[in-house]
Amino acid sequence: MRGYDKRMTDYLNARFTQLGESVDRGSRNIAYIYGHTHSSRAPYAPRVDIENLTAANTGAWQRLIAPEIVKKRYSNRNEVLTKLQLADLPPCYSAIWIKLTDDRTVPLNPLLVYWRFDKDKERWSFTRSCEERE
Repeated sequence: MRGYDKRMTDYLNARFTQLGESVDRGSRNIAYIYGHTHSSRAPYAPRVDIENLTAANTGAWQRLIAPEIVKKRYSNRNEVLTKLQLADLPPCYSAIWIKLTDDRTVPLNPLLVYWRFDKDKERWSFTRSCEERE
């Protein structure tokens, strides 16, 4: 198990132990959604003592840019810090989308999506990727 996964597993096991009987362990699904300052992570099943648990990371609610894009556009780190403007970052934000239904037998299906501004259509919409961000 990778270091990050081990830390997440330890954290979730501790929280669910702390919550005790208040957690419906027989539930159709439990979603643990969290945010991280750097990158999003698609929903996954952590190795914990709870069945049907899905964890997902919304990522940062800020504009980000991939290191590869930075290397293509700027010659050095100082140039990035002095020249990069908010408008240079892609208008795209990660989120976790969960469609709820009244049917309790339908499992939750969290999805990693992106709220992105489409310059051609001049509107915001949800998409499955942020090309310049990832």
